Amino acid sequence: MITSNPELLERELNKQQQMSDAFGETPRQRGVEPHAAELAARVGIQVFQTAYRRWLAADDDTDLAAIVDASTSTLAAIMPAVTRRTSRLPSR
Repeated sequence: MITSNPELLERELNKQQQMSDAFGETPRQRGVEPHAAELAARVGIQVFQTAYRRWLAADDDTDLAAIVDASTSTLAAIMPAVTRRTSRLPSR
């Protein structure tokens, strides 16, 4: 529904940006490099949104936290393969 309504989509994207900025602030305050803090915040939001969609679509009474954990585990499992591929990219 949100994606089919330009006003709602714009509002949702603005909300996501605000969340990302807020979630990235704590790591930045703790000395994490700003680009890394932003990346972590955006990835975290995507993990949650993916888990939330799965939770809404689930036919059972699976706990949202369990789906978030599973989504995080899936991301962690695929990262070594992604890291191997991207380490072969030329640097600037």
